[in-house]
Amino acid sequence: MADSKPRATSPVVWIIGALIVIAVAVLLLGGKAPTGGGYYGSSARATFTMTDAPPSMVAASSVYVVVQNISVHSMTTGQWYAVASPMKTYNLVALKSNAALLANATLPTGNYDQITMTVTAVNATVNGTVKPVKMPSSKLKIFGNFNFTSTANTSNTNWVNIDFRANQSLHATGNGVIIMLPVLQTSLHNNARVAAGYGGNATVQSQGSMSTSVESGMGVNGTMMANLVVPLNTTINIGANGMIGLGLGMGH
Repeated sequence: MADSKPRATSPVVWIIGALIVIAVAVLLLGGKAPTGGGYYGSSARATFTMTDAPPSMVAASSVYVVVQNISVHSMTTGQWYAVASPMKTYNLVALKSNAALLANATLPTGNYDQITMTVTAVNATVNGTVKPVKMPSSKLKIFGNFNFTSTANTSNTNWVNIDFRANQSLHATGNGVIIMLPVLQTSLHNNARVAAGYGGNATVQSQGSMSTSVESGMGVNGTMMANLVVPLNTTINIGANGMIGLGLGMGH
């Protein structure tokens, strides 16, 4: 008489089944899980670049910024995602005719409301002399509505370009100290084609369609605001306590 008891499932079968589930999840995420975790929707390829307009107020032959990391905040998932931690130095003056490739990333699709870039150091070469540049804050916060669309079945990308307007950002104090109040023009192009070029630059093969363009600027207190540009003829001083202020008597 045949044994009517159900047979126990082999552990090997359980392991194979688990591996299949993991493989399917990774494919749905475009081959890379977002660093924020906790989301398993469609994926969006994103490419981040940086350009610059040449400085005018300060006669600088070079302006070097050290980018420590870049992160984005999703309104769709409510999470932050680390895009890159390059800890790399970029010469903004060299980017007036080129675009630096900051990062490629795979992120969940949806709306993002903030891009944050941490700049740990800035220096400029003026008349052959390298000078440190003072910033009120190292956190550059870009606010806007950035809609990252699905790129799962294409070689296109959501191209984010951060135009670092050094010509509107550099200020010289009366005692020769250089102050940077960053002005950034940030745009998002959906369905663009951007390839890695020579020397860490990016080659834009197709701009796609621009869905967002926002301007952000930093005030003397380090706060980033939309459409904030401190005029270049503004009197900026550094008080005895090292604080940056506007006009005479500020920052003391």
